[in-house]
Amino acid sequence: MRRSVTTDTLIEVFKTTTGAVFQSNRHCHYVMEFGGRSSIFKVRDFFHFLKEVEAINLDEMAHNPSRTADVVILMPHFTDRCFVLTLPDVLNLKELLHGAKFMINLNSMVNECLRNNLTAPYLD
Repeated sequence: MRRSVTTDTLIEVFKTTTGAVFQSNRHCHYVMEFGGRSSIFKVRDFFHFLKEVEAINLDEMAHNPSRTADVVILMPHFTDRCFVLTLPDVLNLKELLHGAKFMINLNSMVNECLRNNLTAPYLD
């Protein structure tokens, strides 16, 4: 069963010219738009996919003369999508995912600072 994705409940995390990552606080998942399609990830699966993409060796892809070296196939956990990525696709996906990871971490740090400041006894 395919879930419909509406942008009403989604918060943009990070966007590039080739894709975007959105967060759904209501359903506790991320939605990634890339390559003209949307993929829904549970939080842990999103970060697992990010690690898979980070592990791709760009230098090997660019310099290996083998016919299959310039294509990577990824099948993320618990999604109905298979990614067949060329070197430019991998570069674009890495940019998107690194930006999203940075924004997620930044948001967590800001929230932590705000929580700590609200509980600190400044006026005694």
